[in-house]
Amino acid sequence: MELLVVYRPPRRWWRRATFRLAEVLESRGGVRVPIGFETDGTSVPWALRWLAAPTGPAMPAAVVHDYLLSQGWSWSRAAQQFRQELRLLGIPRWRVGLLYAAVRVWGWLRGYE
Repeated sequence: MELLVVYRPPRRWWRRATFRLAEVLESRGGVRVPIGFETDGTSVPWALRWLAAPTGPAMPAAVVHDYLLSQGWSWSRAAQQFRQELRLLGIPRWRVGLLYAAVRVWGWLRGYE
């Protein structure tokens, strides 16, 4: 799935770059993300970039996850939708499992769960 975004470099060196949708994202799971929505892509520490790069094949699922959170979904419901989107994108099952676990652990560590 191709995703058209506008790259927005970080304002400060310690911040992440962001991406603004330049077109509507119609996810394979039925979620519609509007033009102009801003995200940081797939948020992963540098050491795990081999698993999911910020602009890699998992990015549409990450955009859906971020959008659902911005719409008031709970972390766990948004994580479950993230997992479904990854599967629909054809991401290998082992990678889906790792990414989903990472999202759930991050939510638990940050107190979102």
